[in-house]
Amino acid sequence: MAVKVRLSLAVLVFSLLALCVGIAKANKDPELKVCEHQCKEQLGYDEREVEKCLRDCTEEHFRRKEERERETRGTEEEDDDEWRSFMVDPAKKKPGQCLEECQRQEGGKQKSLCRLRCQEKYEREPGREEEGNMEEKEEAGNPYVFEDRHLKSEVETEHGRVRVLQKFTKKSKLLRGLENIRVAIIEANPQTFIAPTHLDAGFVLFVAKGRGAITLIHEEDKQTFNLERGDVFGVPAGTTFYMVNKDENEKLRVAKILWPVNLPGNFKAFHGAGGEDAESFFRAFSWELLEAALKTDRGTVTTRSPDP
Repeated sequence: MAVKVRLSLAVLVFSLLALCVGIAKANKDPELKVCEHQCKEQLGYDEREVEKCLRDCTEEHFRRKEERERETRGTEEEDDDEWRSFMVDPAKKKPGQCLEECQRQEGGKQKSLCRLRCQEKYEREPGREEEGNMEEKEEAGNPYVFEDRHLKSEVETEHGRVRVLQKFTKKSKLLRGLENIRVAIIEANPQTFIAPTHLDAGFVLFVAKGRGAITLIHEEDKQTFNLERGDVFGVPAGTTFYMVNKDENEKLRVAKILWPVNLPGNFKAFHGAGGEDAESFFRAFSWELLEAALKTDRGTVTTRSPDP
């Protein structure tokens, strides 16, 4: 009976060892598997050379693993330093409890996101002590919310205006992935003609309000498309276009998302043969066509050529 018990125990231990080896093989790094496979399939290698090749694979695998672990520890230590500095700053003791909760999170990314939320919550708290200058206070708060004060008016006349949103990275470093993207808002009064221009940026426009038309001018022809609320329309960089608000009562409001192609994060409008003088563009159209498009008489036709 004792022999059977010892035999059963030996079988159990052997099974556990086999299971552990199987799990270790299943979890083996794919790069290590490829390296070992190449060693075994290498032509002209004798048994001793194959063993050496396998040892080199294992040593290289563990060397890279240690490097990755050191990098991970370094990142977490930097996050911990940020957290400690935030905790000891007397001006920032309010979110201490929130940050203590973050410290119990597992993983560096989860901790970082948790701390960011704590800081944003603190920045939005009413009655918080004023810190820094006006520009710093303006950029505080939710980095994903933009208000009218973040829009700079580039052109403004009695017929409408063009406003450009500040660079995303000026609001928050979290938006550095959008550094080369710009946003512009165009508002045109009823029956306003926006003279031909082209940009060193491609863009997609969204009609937020009103209805109008956009015409793309190519070397041999031109294409006109009607625009209504909710429409989305793309224009390649360098394409000359002009727009018109066809409505007699409602403003045309268009939002444009631009991606500059020359200077990252910056774009410029280029006018045609008429330059800044939009009146000269009338020479390319008959007065009958302009009167019909704008639904008004020749004496009251007006144009403008904004920088988007």
